[in-house]
Amino acid sequence: MFRLTASNQMRLSAMADKKANILISINSILISVSAATMSIQPFSSVPGKPFPQKELFVPIIILFFFSLLSLVFAILSCRPKLNSEKFTEEDLNKHQVNLLFFGNFHRITLSRYDKAVKEMINDYDYLYTNMIKDQYFLGISLFRKYKLLRIAYDIFMYGFILAATVFLIMHLIAN
Repeated sequence: MFRLTASNQMRLSAMADKKANILISINSILISVSAATMSIQPFSSVPGKPFPQKELFVPIIILFFFSLLSLVFAILSCRPKLNSEKFTEEDLNKHQVNLLFFGNFHRITLSRYDKAVKEMINDYDYLYTNMIKDQYFLGISLFRKYKLLRIAYDIFMYGFILAATVFLIMHLIAN
């Protein structure tokens, strides 16, 4: 059960990272293209017309900002969260530290970690408690990742819809 749950959570985490990577790539391209378009427009103006394709101005600005916001949330979904909780030798001795989480065991020496893991292996209650805690916190992390990813996709979708709608309205008004 623990192996299957961990495998499923790792697979879901990898899927979320791939989705975030797609969003990061697409939004980076959209931001670059919209910024380039906006910087070129003033130089391509016709005398008397400072912005020859004025129907593009507002949609490009909308696309730029929504892409930027979506990019930020996609990056936040991939960004690792490090544990900053402190624990003492007494916490280790009382078996109150999850030894399976790297955010905890990186703070102790190899010899102390070796000793603590061997104690954990010989105490099934402590071992299973650590395995349960590890699964629980992996799930919490996965939920956070998917929540931020969902926000990023929503921002991307609504921003794209808004930019396209504004473009159509401005194009119809201009013609």
